[in-house]
Amino acid sequence: MLQDQIVHVLDHHRVGILTTLHENKPHSRLMTFSHEDLVLYSPINRRTFSVEEIEKQETVHILLGYEWNGSENSYVEIEALAKVEESEEIKERFWTDDLLAWIDEPKEHNYLLVQFTPQSIRFFKDGKSKAQTL
Repeated sequence: MLQDQIVHVLDHHRVGILTTLHENKPHSRLMTFSHEDLVLYSPINRRTFSVEEIEKQETVHILLGYEWNGSENSYVEIEALAKVEESEEIKERFWTDDLLAWIDEPKEHNYLLVQFTPQSIRFFKDGKSKAQTL
């Protein structure tokens, strides 16, 4: 089933590329992602450009998956609506100590999550296959 294949990619690839618009130009950066079903979450610091960009234009693009070594070549392209999430419950649920390099604690004012609700997901089994869209 297509959704299961997509979830497999999300389970095995936590780092991906998020693209937003900054001054009407694409702005891409590496981000870490977690997910619940097909909804993705990414930690962010309130002081970054990303917050401002998402508030101005909520449609974003995410690329996750693909490894050059040939063992896991499936990947997904996700068009999503992004929303800055400030709920303490959700922030604590997605907190990991890996974030300590950027944020002091889960209750810190500058710690936010971005919630990405997919509008479309294109799944590629490998670099040669045609996309399947969910």
